[in-house]
Amino acid sequence: MTGLATVRAGTGNVQRSLLRLLAGDATAEHLSAAVDAALAGSPLDRAAAEELREDLRFSLLIRSELVQRRGRERELSALFETAGDLASIRDVEQVLRAIVARARLLLESETAYLMLIDTDAGDTYMRVGAGTITRQFMQVRLPLGAGLGGLVAQDRCPYSTPDYLVDHRFDHHPDVDSAVGDEGLVAILGVPLTVGDRLLGVLFAADRHERSYTQQQIALLASMANHAAVAIENARLLRDTQLALRELAEAKAVIESHSREVERSVDAHERLTGVVLQGGGLTEVAATLGEVLDGSVMVVAPTGQLLACGGGPVDDFDARVAGAAEATASSALWHELLGLLGAAEHTGRTVRGDLGGGWLEPRWIAPVLAGGEPLAYLVLASRRSVAGVDIRTLERAAQVTALLLLRERASAEAEERARGDLLNDLLDALPPDPESVRRRCALLGLDPDSRYVLVVARAEGSDPARVLAAAAALARAGGGLAAERGGDAVLLLPGAEPCAAARSVREQLGRRLHTCITVAADEPRALLENTAGSYRRMRRCVQVVLGLGRAGAAVTGEQIGFFGLLFDESATRLERFVSDKLTPVLDYDEEHRTDLVPTLAEYLAAGRRHRVTAERMHIHPNTLYQRLQRISELSGIDFEDADQVLELHLALRLRQLQLSP
Repeated sequence: MTGLATVRAGTGNVQRSLLRLLAGDATAEHLSAAVDAALAGSPLDRAAAEELREDLRFSLLIRSELVQRRGRERELSALFETAGDLASIRDVEQVLRAIVARARLLLESETAYLMLIDTDAGDTYMRVGAGTITRQFMQVRLPLGAGLGGLVAQDRCPYSTPDYLVDHRFDHHPDVDSAVGDEGLVAILGVPLTVGDRLLGVLFAADRHERSYTQQQIALLASMANHAAVAIENARLLRDTQLALRELAEAKAVIESHSREVERSVDAHERLTGVVLQGGGLTEVAATLGEVLDGSVMVVAPTGQLLACGGGPVDDFDARVAGAAEATASSALWHELLGLLGAAEHTGRTVRGDLGGGWLEPRWIAPVLAGGEPLAYLVLASRRSVAGVDIRTLERAAQVTALLLLRERASAEAEERARGDLLNDLLDALPPDPESVRRRCALLGLDPDSRYVLVVARAEGSDPARVLAAAAALARAGGGLAAERGGDAVLLLPGAEPCAAARSVREQLGRRLHTCITVAADEPRALLENTAGSYRRMRRCVQVVLGLGRAGAAVTGEQIGFFGLLFDESATRLERFVSDKLTPVLDYDEEHRTDLVPTLAEYLAAGRRHRVTAERMHIHPNTLYQRLQRISELSGIDFEDADQVLELHLALRLRQLQLSP
C-alpha cells in the first residue's frame, strides 16, 4: 500500500470513530480527544490533518444540534404533558397552582408566580406562587406599565432581565422593589396570559441569582402561558357553566314549586268561589278553607263575635271554641286573640300571632276589608307549616269573604233602610198612623206591643255613617231598630232593663268605633207610646251629661233622679212624680183632717228651721216634731238626706203650681 493510501485509510478510521462516538452520545471532549489522538499517532500530511479537524467541527455541530433537538423534544414533551394535565383540571384554583408549578419545573427556576388583571382597579395583583418565601411579595399590586410585570401587561409581550433591581428599563416602585428585594429575586422573566384579544394576567419565572433567559426559554414559557390561559378560561367557563346550571336547576325548582303553588291557589280560589256561587255562607267558606289549608278557620266579627268556624279543631282552643262558643268568648285566650285583630287591621295584611304563651299552634289572621273598613277577620290554625301560598290563599279567601259579607250587607241594608225609616217616623213629632206602623212591624218581624228601651248614643268626632252602621249591626243582632239623628245613634232595643241596655250599647259601639261613647237610655215602653218624646228627653239628657263633663257615661232617666223631669215634656210623668211623693201625706190629711202638708210646706219654706216654723204656725215645737215624724213615716223621707228633701220640696212646689188659679 502506498503512503497516500495509508493516510486515507487512517483518516477513514477516525471518521468512523467520530460517527460511533456521536451515535454513543459522546461529549465534545471525547470527540476532540479522538481527533487529537489520531493526529498524534499517525503521520498525516497537512491536508489530511486539516480534513480531520474539519470532520471534528462538523461532528461538534451535529452533536450540538442533536443536544438541542433532544432538549426541545423534552421541553415539548413536558409542555404537552402540562397541557394535558391542565386540560384535565376543572377547578380554577387547582389550575392556577398547577400552572406556576409546571412553569417553575420547565424553566428550572427557583420560583414562579402568576398575577391576574383586576379590571375594576385597572392593575394586576398577585394570585398564586410557587417557591415564594415572604407574605409581602404575595400581596404586591402593579399598575399597568409599572415594573416588569406591569410592562408585560401593558405591552402584551414578554420581558426579561438578568438583574431586575438594577435594570433601568422598567418603572420601579418602592413597594414593589422592596418586596422583590425581600424575596431575594434577581432574574425575572414575564410573559402575558391572553385569550384572543383579552389579557388575563402575567406568568413569571424568577431566580435568586443572575440569569439570562434564552429565546428558547422565553418561547417555552410563552407557550406554557398560552396553554395556561386556555386552561384558565376553560376552567372559568366550566365554573360559570356549572354555576349557571345550578342557578337554572334552582330556578326550575322554584318555577315548579311556584307552579304547584299557583295550581293549589287556583284550586282553592275556584272551590271558594264555587261555595259562594252555590249560595253557601260563612260556615261553608270556613269549612272549605279549613280543608284546603289543613287546619281550623274562624270568622270573627270586629265586635268580637264568632260568626263561623270550620275545618275541625287543631288544638284545645279550637275544640273549646267549637264546643262552647259563648263560654270561650269570655275566656282570657279569646280576649288575647281579639287583641291580635287590631294588628291585622292596622297592617291590612295577614299577621301571625301566638296564644297562651306559645303553647298553642300559631294563628294567622287575615283582615276582611272593604274600602279600608274591617268587615271581619279570618283566623287560621294549620296542622302543617304555613307557606307563602297558604298566606295568599288565606288572603284570597278574605276577599271572597268580603264579597259574601258585602252581599249580605246589601240585603241587610235594604232591611235596615226599612227599619231606619220606621224608627225615623216614630221619632218625628207627628205621630204615625198606628195601623201603618203595625203592618210595617209585621214585615220586619217586630211586635209593636212589646216593650222597647230607647237609647241615644253620641260618639264625638266619629263619621255619622260609621256610627249608623255600627248601631244598625247592634240593633239587628238584638232584634231592634236603629237610626241616625243629628249625628247621634238612636236605638230601640227589646227589653225592660234600661241600665243594662245603656252599658251594652256603650261597650259594643265603643269597641267597634274605637272612641268614647256617651249613652242615655229611657224607661221601656211600647213602640207607639210617645217614642218621639222619649227620644227628645234622652237627647237632652246626653247633652246635660256631656255638659257636666261626664263623657263616656251610660245613664238612664231613672238614675239621674228628678233631673229627668227637666227633659220630660209629658204632664203624665209630672203628675206621677207629685203623686209618688205626696199622695200618702195628702190622703192622711184628708182622712184624719190634719195639716201635715201645710206643716211640710212651712217647714221647707223656713229652711227646715224648727223654731222659726213653730213660731210661724203658732204651734209648740213638740207638735212640729210629731208632725214631721208622721210625714217621714208616711212618705219614707229622711229629712237628713238632702236629695230626698229636694225631691219632696220640688213635688210640693209642683202641686202648688197645679192648684194655683
